[in-house]
Amino acid sequence: SIRIASGAPVDRSRFAAHLIGTLDARYEDLLRDGFSAILPAWSTRDALRGRRVRVLVGGEVLAGVAAGLAVTGRLVLQTAQGIEEIVAGDVSVVDGYASAAT
Repeated sequence: SIRIASGAPVDRSRFAAHLIGTLDARYEDLLRDGFSAILPAWSTRDALRGRRVRVLVGGEVLAGVAAGLAVTGRLVLQTAQGIEEIVAGDVSVVDGYASAAT
């Protein structure tokens, strides 16, 4: 919960209004300037970067280390064969997110 995360009571209406306003502003940035406008903010919050992942793309499974997102919004995957940019697929973290906290 937000209260547990913040350690204080939260006015849900004000929180929701602020969240919607912030999302709207980022969406306007995206529409005006493309994905590159929001990529820096996305990258600082990227929970997959540096994690070993498996990606199911169609019937093929790709394995490697997530290396962030390209300016196109594609997932950048470092595989044993080189860099792959993935448009869409099901991503699974190999070791889970437990190691992300360290």
